[in-house]
Amino acid sequence: VIAPSKHFAQLLKDKGVAKEIDVLITGVDDDLLSNVKRTKPVPQKPVRFVWAGRMQPEKRILQTIEAFARAKGKPTLRIYGFGPLERAAKNLVRARGLSKRVKFRGKLPHREILQVFADADVVMQTSIGFETQGLTVYEAAAVGTPTLLCDPKIAAELPGNSNWLDDSGSIEGLAKTIRLATKEISEGQTKRETLANNKWLFQSEISKRTIEIYREMIRTKAASTTAKS
Repeated sequence: VIAPSKHFAQLLKDKGVAKEIDVLITGVDDDLLSNVKRTKPVPQKPVRFVWAGRMQPEKRILQTIEAFARAKGKPTLRIYGFGPLERAAKNLVRARGLSKRVKFRGKLPHREILQVFADADVVMQTSIGFETQGLTVYEAAAVGTPTLLCDPKIAAELPGNSNWLDDSGSIEGLAKTIRLATKEISEGQTKRETLANNKWLFQSEISKRTIEIYREMIRTKAASTTAKS
């Protein structure tokens, strides 16, 4: 049995699916990553946040926009994706007077969204207890961009000091974390250095690990057959 994250593997164990589970993240395609041009933060420029995903209640897009409004300051937010809450999200941006700082960019092809992540200062994933893996945060890490998270289980899967975590579950807590990330990035604490060694996120490395797991299964099966005979 293979699971895409440690916390999901534990859930499967708790549910009695299996006692032994190998964890293999999905990884990010090497060729796509080779075409991404990583950018350096520009001093004195507004901190750039990105939110990408399906606009549905579990992803907490409305809470994110409200928290961004309460955080105030000069950071910008670019929202990518679509979904049932898209109209409500756009209405909330207008109602909170955020139209100059918060922009909706629609859906982009995978290779283009990876470049968007590389250009951002922070990629946000604001769901709580919903993601089996949190692929967005791995994609961001693969292009060297830190994340702002609300789920401690997702944060625990990533290298230390590679993200900002709001584990309060509240809008005000998220706003506080947005302010903190903005302040630290403006002061040069970008967390990017933690993600410099990111080969473990490449699909080629995941494939090597997958092949080794299957080879070990074959060896185990063969040894078991030999013992029985």
